[in-house]
Amino acid sequence: MAVCSLSVYADTNSDFIKTLGREIAALRMETDPIALENRAAFLNQQIASVKADFHKQAQLIADEKYGVPRLERSLQQNIEMDRNTPSYRTKYGDTDSDETATVRNSLLQARSAAFNAVPSLLLGNSEFQTLLSYEKTLSDLRSSLGSKR
Repeated sequence: MAVCSLSVYADTNSDFIKTLGREIAALRMETDPIALENRAAFLNQQIASVKADFHKQAQLIADEKYGVPRLERSLQQNIEMDRNTPSYRTKYGDTDSDETATVRNSLLQARSAAFNAVPSLLLGNSEFQTLLSYEKTLSDLRSSLGSKR
């Protein structure tokens, strides 16, 4: 199974990140503290949105890598099979069959592994790291603004 890299997705944010760099450079020259604060707040909102996109995409990639979608489909099929087997329901009620319980456990493990893989996907992505750097720079600019008041 081929898993696409987060860098492929990150390319869609390249223009935003380049523009963000220019915006921050312009903010460093801003002399009006209110304009600086307003623009920095707006940029922080945009950064938060792009970071959420990166996280979402990283989670999708990790889910695929660990087979989460396949296991979700398998679990649904097993649940349906349990539900549609009258003798099973009569004998065991609403509990999972052994097969369904095994798939459910595998899915939980895969979800956990995928969740834990997201930070390393993001850490290895240079555009995401640049975005974090710009976020810190904005925070520093806003802090220095507060100390000048």
